[in-house]
Amino acid sequence: MDNENSRSEINMKKRTALHVFLAACLLLAGAAAGRAQEKGLFQGVNIKLGLGADTLSRNVQWDKGPDGSKLKATNVFLASEFEFPIDLTLGLFAGLSFSDFKGLLFQNLPFSVEYQAGAVQGILLGGELRKGLFSFGDFETEAAAQFVSSLGSTKKWPIEGFAVPGETLGKPKWSQLNAGASLVYAVYENFRPYLGVSLSWLWGNFRMTETMGDLEGTQVREMRQKGLVRISLGTTFQVTRQFGLRGEAGIVPAKGGTDLSASLKLLYGF
Repeated sequence: MDNENSRSEINMKKRTALHVFLAACLLLAGAAAGRAQEKGLFQGVNIKLGLGADTLSRNVQWDKGPDGSKLKATNVFLASEFEFPIDLTLGLFAGLSFSDFKGLLFQNLPFSVEYQAGAVQGILLGGELRKGLFSFGDFETEAAAQFVSSLGSTKKWPIEGFAVPGETLGKPKWSQLNAGASLVYAVYENFRPYLGVSLSWLWGNFRMTETMGDLEGTQVREMRQKGLVRISLGTTFQVTRQFGLRGEAGIVPAKGGTDLSASLKLLYGF
């Protein structure tokens, strides 16, 4: 038991150190970007830093079979954006992800397990590109792509109700890629609502290890999205010269229900 507690403390310290490291990297990048802007190293590039959060609920299928469940995730992150004068925006972000796979079954273990342990904390990393295409009348068109990956930590919980003590260890990871285009209503300078259509792929796996006395087993379940076409509605709003907001809500029609997502970012421009 002491060894288990020691390992848990070490893992917790490692996760905390990694979180601090990621935050420090972004803060240092922001400071360096600000200095570079002052020295003219990014001439014509608008640099923004800020905070963001998003949530998603997606219907997924497991192992390419009929089994399905929902992935629900909430993410918080530090964000950066680089707006180039060629109407191109590069965004990078890093933070924490909290992913829940409630109801997921693991039947190829010594004893079947249904996941009911709540959200698993993980590291979130991602990036996005947006490129202006052409305009007509009061509208502009834009191509966009976003990639995000959640690397979950290992979550442990005991198996109760048996004469022999047991435990399970679960470790998920997933990635999502959105790619498509949007139509922007560009009449107002500081308020730019848009309608987007994209393809949204999601994939990943959940690794579960079960130990019960002398028995031990591991099962890895692979997941894929059920729905593919995503429709989104969003806006960018420049509150002041430096501060801006970007919000978006999206749906993906899927077999067994509709996937939902929402995001919000607050950015400060240098």
